Amino acid sequence: MRLSPSTLRRPAAVLAAAVVLAGCGGAGSSEPAQDRVTPLAAVQAASQTTAEAGPSRFELTVSTEADGQSFELAGSGVLDPVTGEGESTFELPGGMGTLEQRIVDGQLYMTVPGQPGFFQLALEDLVGTPLEAASDPSGSLEALQGASDDVEEVGREDVRGEPTTHYRGTMDPEVAIENLGGAMRDAAGEALADVESFPFEAWIDDDGRIRRYTAVVELPASDATGGTAVTATTTMELFDFGVEVDVEAPPADQVQDGAPLLEALRGQQPG
Repeated sequence: MRLSPSTLRRPAAVLAAAVVLAGCGGAGSSEPAQDRVTPLAAVQAASQTTAEAGPSRFELTVSTEADGQSFELAGSGVLDPVTGEGESTFELPGGMGTLEQRIVDGQLYMTVPGQPGFFQLALEDLVGTPLEAASDPSGSLEALQGASDDVEEVGREDVRGEPTTHYRGTMDPEVAIENLGGAMRDAAGEALADVESFPFEAWIDDDGRIRRYTAVVELPASDATGGTAVTATTTMELFDFGVEVDVEAPPADQVQDGAPLLEALRGQQPG
């Protein structure tokens, strides 16, 4: 079977970009959220607190505008940040179809539009590819360490019926990128190379957990954007903390080797 690089690379690249822009999911400051009193400190501390809160459901939307056209990536799922297990489904932009992911026992099972069944890849083999970031749709809250000292408290608001404190500020991409790792750092560094700052908003509940996060990133035309200026608006919501994550691998007869997928992502066509 020959796999087209363009068929496989585009969905993964879209998800990887969403992860970088979402900036949600990993570890940050080790100090408890309730011990931090300034708006900046509260936002930075929320990364660790959210990661330690355990499994949750999420919804993620990334709206992109370029060349007068708009595209939207929308998905939802559940993830355990401790075990790394979870599952998600995304509707890809531009009518590319649906992408499903399951992460079980250190393995990523991933569907690709136009291809039958699931591709199986070991998570350890994804290092250095777009799928390293895409395998964790909730992203990495380490990026919130790049929040600037202009963060301010907006007020109290409910998110999905839960009381939260709403914060607003700007992100320093250079600092945020330094707190990312692996392929996420490389992808973000290339995409955000000419961006001095971008605005974000965060809604943090009374337990110090991120409930909603939004960011608007304006990327100037560059090789990384295909020579087109791009505006991306990302919104993520986290909810149902403590939900049980019970993910099963697909039936064996629906699974195929993911090695050709990785080769296609690297711009090669296996014979």
